[in-house]
Amino acid sequence: MPQAAAPGPSTSAFYRALYDCPTPQDPSCLPFRRNDVIEVLTKESSGWWDSLLGDKRGWVPSNFLVEISSAEAASTRSETKLDVHTSNHHGSDSDEPAPSELEGAGVDDFWMPELGSDGRIFYVNTETGQHVGELSDMDVVDMEAALWGGEFELQRPQRSSMPHVLDDNGERNVTIDLESKLDLLDDDQDVEPPAYEDVAFQAESPPPTASTYEGIDEILSDFPSAPPPTPQYVEHAPTEIIFDPDGGVRAGTARALVEHLTAHDRTDHNFVTAFLMTFKSFMSPDELFDHLVQRFWSQPAQNMNASEPQRRGQQKQRIIQIRVLNTFKSLLVDDGALELADGHVLDRVAEFITLPEVASLPAAAMLLTLIERTRRGESIVKMVALRQEVPPPPLVPRLTRNVELFDIDPLELARQFTIVDSHLFQKIRPVDCLHLIWDELGQSNNIDDLIQTVTKTSHWVQRSVLTETDFRRRAGIIEYFISVANHCRTLKNFSSMSAFVSGLSSPSVRRLKQTWAQVSRTSVALLDACEDIAEGDGLRLNYRKLIKSIVPPCVPFMGFTLASLYFIRDGFPDTIAPTAGTPANTSNVINFWKRQKASETIHEIKRWQTPFNLHVIPSIQAYIQKNLGSIDESPDSLFSLSVELEPRTPEQENMSRMFQESGFV
Repeated sequence: MPQAAAPGPSTSAFYRALYDCPTPQDPSCLPFRRNDVIEVLTKESSGWWDSLLGDKRGWVPSNFLVEISSAEAASTRSETKLDVHTSNHHGSDSDEPAPSELEGAGVDDFWMPELGSDGRIFYVNTETGQHVGELSDMDVVDMEAALWGGEFELQRPQRSSMPHVLDDNGERNVTIDLESKLDLLDDDQDVEPPAYEDVAFQAESPPPTASTYEGIDEILSDFPSAPPPTPQYVEHAPTEIIFDPDGGVRAGTARALVEHLTAHDRTDHNFVTAFLMTFKSFMSPDELFDHLVQRFWSQPAQNMNASEPQRRGQQKQRIIQIRVLNTFKSLLVDDGALELADGHVLDRVAEFITLPEVASLPAAAMLLTLIERTRRGESIVKMVALRQEVPPPPLVPRLTRNVELFDIDPLELARQFTIVDSHLFQKIRPVDCLHLIWDELGQSNNIDDLIQTVTKTSHWVQRSVLTETDFRRRAGIIEYFISVANHCRTLKNFSSMSAFVSGLSSPSVRRLKQTWAQVSRTSVALLDACEDIAEGDGLRLNYRKLIKSIVPPCVPFMGFTLASLYFIRDGFPDTIAPTAGTPANTSNVINFWKRQKASETIHEIKRWQTPFNLHVIPSIQAYIQKNLGSIDESPDSLFSLSVELEPRTPEQENMSRMFQESGFV
């Protein structure tokens, strides 16, 4: 880490933090939270920038930031100094009064939805200028208190030493006052890695109406054209969902999980992310749609009606409806939530949100706009703008045709392999990982393509060494590949690094004692450094420690990630036995803890899916594809070739014969 520099020049720039970095391990680093405005003083080529946050100074990773204007920075800084308090004003009994119509309105009575420049719908306090996206989770609850009137009971999982379920009435002794009205609530559910930013749309034209979609009446003729007269989707039994001591969801029925997803009194961002990423492991998109629609029409449980005013129940239902529509939005904009084969679900959503009772909500028009853009083939997942830095100058071979190995600089070969691996790694989607855990979902080639490239690279390294008959030139080839592996390590391409190390450490190459005797000590030391990362002990502790400190872009060692996914698949059941008191017709409940762990691993993959800023050299790319495409040797044939180059000693022959006679070979 570079040492802290002297105060930078006045020509500084302002950036907004995209992610949390609350407790960096290095004391010279600056801790910050998502949406903090950071003043950058000096930009180092390493990617670490000397920055100011308030009266604190330190280093921050540049890929965690996005540049903003000075005006926006000044506005945001002034807004974050304002306190947001829960008001105890009680609105009139009229339905949905406008804030301006409330007598004696306080600061908290001025929350209104606005459309941001990036297409997001967010809440802003028209009196103070405070943005809801800048509030903590508890402040968001305070904002909801300002938006609604009447008493409102919060239901939160209690903390205990053992996993538990909610008590019989499913409520907690926490109350807040709710005031005013709620038109649209943006849960700010975006917790994606640096590669993607969850946005809605640009409001360039009026939202489409139901007439925009010709033949909409023919879509899913069995879908109800109006809400059912008596909603059947009542609140789940308290025993249908199990919480861990830390408040996380351990397990639950499908109905209970959907209700927790759209709860009126909480927003569990980790749960929302894990649910949207893994729901296909326990229900189809059509089943999720059905659950959400039933949830939209739901009303408070019958046993609660006697203790709460009718208006309070209507307020709860409105929040639930908004969360349902937000979930539909997330299904559209979250990368990997819906596949091309799920396109018919868009038709069902479009049919649903054109119903009069749904179309009256502002979010319905926004969803129609998103669906229309999706049908036109437009992307609604916005990429985060990358820093426009000049890539390093390429080391182009003098010959562009018939390129040979030693015509290519080892650093440039490492760069070109990094481009290949990065392209394959970025194609991996969440559903590919789910395929490995839940085999019944099908199979994907995206992960297989990367693994096969690693395997072919390892075989190509072995073949390149073993096809050279002169042992001195073989030693030169080994030193060349060690240099390439080391450059892959410095480029943070641990996938190719492990492939080169695997080829050089294979039995067919390692046994060439005469050849290795000609390899320099410097090269051997570099290979040892790479092996410590790629191999190490069985737990790969060195790799675990290193990968936590790496700033993207990076191509991780996929073998380690696959081991984690297989451990999740084989180590935990898909369902667990229900607790006492669960309805008699309830089978085993869904083990959501397993889905949470899968989501965390997938999130790590997405975190690294940032493209490298490197030049593509066509001649070297063609050379790589030509050599990897011609790999057809088996390990046995490579070992036989190795024995021909350096025959076994009599002692080795005797040992080999003993193994064969004993049945070990």
